[in-house]
Parts: sequence; C-alpha cells; structure tokens
Amino acid sequence: MAFARVCSVSRVLALALALFAFTAGAETRSLLVLHTNDVHDHVAPGYNGREGLCPLAGLVAAERAKRDDILLLDGGDLMEKGDMAAHRTKSRLTYELAARMRYDMVTPGNHDFTYGEAHLKECYSLLEGAVPVCCNAFSKDGGTVLAPSAVKTVNGIRVGVIGAITDTDDADTRSLKETAALVAAEAKRLAPETDLLIVLAHLGKNSCLELAEAAPEVNLFVGGHTHELLREPVIAPSGAAVVQAGGNAAFLGRVELSVDTDSGAVSLVRGEVVEVLHDTAPCDPELLAFVRARDAEVAPEARRPLGENPAPLAGREMAAVAARGLCRRAGADVGCCHAKQILRNTLPAGPVDVNAVFLTGGQRGEKIVRTTLTGADLRRYRELLLAQKRGLTEFSGPEGPLNPEDLPQDKELTVVMPEREWQSLFARMLKDTAAARPPQPCDFTFTDAVSSLVEDILNGRAKLVRRNAAAE
Repeated sequence: MAFARVCSVSRVLALALALFAFTAGAETRSLLVLHTNDVHDHVAPGYNGREGLCPLAGLVAAERAKRDDILLLDGGDLMEKGDMAAHRTKSRLTYELAARMRYDMVTPGNHDFTYGEAHLKECYSLLEGAVPVCCNAFSKDGGTVLAPSAVKTVNGIRVGVIGAITDTDDADTRSLKETAALVAAEAKRLAPETDLLIVLAHLGKNSCLELAEAAPEVNLFVGGHTHELLREPVIAPSGAAVVQAGGNAAFLGRVELSVDTDSGAVSLVRGEVVEVLHDTAPCDPELLAFVRARDAEVAPEARRPLGENPAPLAGREMAAVAARGLCRRAGADVGCCHAKQILRNTLPAGPVDVNAVFLTGGQRGEKIVRTTLTGADLRRYRELLLAQKRGLTEFSGPEGPLNPEDLPQDKELTVVMPEREWQSLFARMLKDTAAARPPQPCDFTFTDAVSSLVEDILNGRAKLVRRNAAAE
C-alpha cells in the first residue's frame, strides 16, 4: 500500500479523513517535498504582484534556511509560453535560473521536447546536479531518453522517484495504459531498496489516479500538464496522495511526510500549496539581478513600459486588439487574430510593458504574413470556422473590428495574420484559395505591432474599440 506498505485496508481509507498514526517508540524521519510544474518560462516576477520563478525561488530558499530534509521536484514543462527573454534563449534562461534553485529531480513535459531531444538534454546539463527521469519516452535506439528513475537519500530516507510524461508528437512516448505498466514495473523493482516511492508525472490528476491503481507501491504522485491547482492532496484508493501546483510559477507545492524506518510505514503529515505573492515571497536580489541582466542582453525592449492598463484584456477582446495592431502596422485593409490559436495569456490590469504584450501572443504569433483576399474569401473563412467549431478569428481594420459580411465581397483586400493561423486554419480550410494566394512574410512581429497599438491606447493616442459580439 502507498501510505504504509504494511497497513490494512481500513487504515488506507482512514487516511482520507485523518493522519496516519505511528507505532509508539519507532524511529521516524521527516521529508518535505517541494514541487513545481508547468512553469512555462515565467521566470521574472509576474504582474499584479504574483507569479514568477524568481519569487518562487525565494520561497524555496526560505524553506532551505529552516530545514535540511527537502526534496525539490519539477513535474515538467519548464519551457515555452512565458517571458520574452526566456523565449529568445530557447528556455536556457529558465534552466539557468532553475539551476540556482538546486532541483533534485525533474521530469520532462510535452513542451520541453519542442526544440528536440538534443536541446532538452543541453538544458538539463545546465541544472548542475538535478537528475532528469522519465520511464516512457524512448530514443530511436529503443532505450529511454532519460533514466526511468533515480534514488536519493534525504534525511536518512531512501527516496525513489520515477518519471513519466504525457503523450506528445514531439517524442516517442507511450499511451497511458502502457505507461501504467512501465511505472508499475519500475515501482516493483525499486520498492525493496527504498523507503518511499514518488512518481513525478507530467500527467493530470485523473491519469495519476490510474497509475496509482496499477502501482500500489507508490506513496506520492506529483502531477502536471493540466495546470490543476490541488490545494490539498487527493487520496487514491491505494492510499497514495496526488498533488499538483497549478502553473506559471504561481504556486509552490509542499508535502510533509514522515517515514517509520523500522516498519516502512509512510505518513502524510500535511499537503498544501503556497501562493507566490511578491510581498510574502521577495526575490533573492542576486537572482533578480541575474534575470534582469539576461533581459537586457537578449530582449532589451521587453521591460519598456507602455502605460497603465485599466482593466484586463483576455480572449477575443485581446484578439481584436491584436488584429487591429497587425492591420495598422502593416498598412493593410484587414488584420486577423484567432484567440485560441494565438493567445496564451491575459493582458493584465495595471502597469504593463512590452513583455506583457509578448506573453499574450508573442510566441505563437511571432511571425506575421501578408496576402490578398476578397471579402468573400474572409466571409467563407468565418463560415468554415463556425461549421467546424474551431472558434472565431477576429477581423479588424486600422480603426477597429470588422464584420466580413460588411466588406466588399469582390474587392481585393490586403490581409495580415499570424503565420500560425494561416497554416493551421486558413490554408487547411480554403486550400485552393491559399494555394492561389501564397502569403509573404512581414518585417515585424506580433509583439512589435500590438505593443505599439496598446501603448497608443493607454496614452490616449488611440481609442479602445470593443468587438461587436451582437454582430455574430
């Protein structure tokens, strides 16, 4: 069984309601598991006084100052979706910062394979002592990309950690059913030589619960991928605890365990997540200076202030602003931006800079293309998006939102959109039209165009025009 390999079924059930009791007089040792997942390149202090790997590192440092029984784990997806400087270094900056936090073990996420296996291993080499583990991602030679598991002794406790990843097209991974069998086999192998077993999985809560059923020897599942915020552990029928700490370096997970080294019984003392608030998790000055220096080196425009944003802009409202910015910068007739394809984050309220705009869609929308289409082409594009339930793109002229039905149906119009939207949506839905009108690359990025418009809006040089939902 998980939280006490010698416990009865009734004690396993009782774990969901109360703490495990220890045998009187037995030697017990403590372990504090600190865990992160889905950091996604959010390295600098975030907006609205929260988030960021820098302040999260401050929480870890505070814990290390108080105790020496700590195991620091990451559940994958350190890469992508985050700060401009991290993106421009292909996430090396994130790993450089993580190295200073002294992670003990990490497992890859699907986004961590974006730049290929060789690049991921190069990033792991920056971690200086952290052991990457994964039992279900395989190389061309048939072996696993990383060691399936590792054992580390912390405070006299032999801790075995097994890594696992979700399915991804960027690596040769296994299905959940096959992964469960691999985890179960590794758990059986490690059980005799460990006091405690942890699965570090880039998998959501429900998938971890399935793994727990297959591998009852495991005590703790540290999850990821789904960005679930589990404020307290979920207890599997096997007795194992499942934890996950949201995403974007907004929370640090804490699991306090005790191990009876005589009987092998493992007790869950407490499980929680701690929000990364800047006033309670101040950055280490050296870490912050390191990140700011890298900002200045690789993305000097990132911290240029744009103004005070009075209210958050998210989803299709932000996509409408983006479409207008692209149109305006290109001197085009129509700009397009599909929220679900391009945007990843909200433009926050409060002081915003160029990096805040980059976080909305600067990575997915980095490359912009230009072509000529008719109003009828744009109307057909909109109809196909609706018919195929792919969401809607936002259409905008230089002064605000447009309805394709109101455009001249036979007139040739200059149209700009992110290359990703063109390739993944427009060119697939209107193949003949796309082939006849191949787009040309623009000499500016999403961030260039949208930052310029946002700055003008926030400083009164342009008006924020809301999209007309009623026109749909």
